[in-house]
Amino acid sequence: MDVIKIITKMSQKKSGRASHFDTSDERFQSLLHVPLIAIKQGVMDSMARRGHSTDDLSSLKDSLEYFQLESHELYTVVCEKLMEEEDDEDEPGEVGHDFSGGSVGF
Repeated sequence: MDVIKIITKMSQKKSGRASHFDTSDERFQSLLHVPLIAIKQGVMDSMARRGHSTDDLSSLKDSLEYFQLESHELYTVVCEKLMEEEDDEDEPGEVGHDFSGGSVGF
């Protein structure tokens, strides 16, 4: 994901538009395949890095939108995962990455 973010930033600095970058290049397509497989296998999410919430998946989503890859399977999977994570955070009584501490009555 970091490489995709770097490519996005470099493309933005270079031209400000994604149209100069060839997203059909097989190397770039292979790069997109890595997070797709990882998310499908359940080993990648926004909480995976350093044990706490990061913006990894939302940044990936932004990169895919910048390159107008909303029709790519990765975009769909990332959006679904982000919605799932948002729903998990909203469930009351859950203890997890968003637990703010406090007394539990022991």
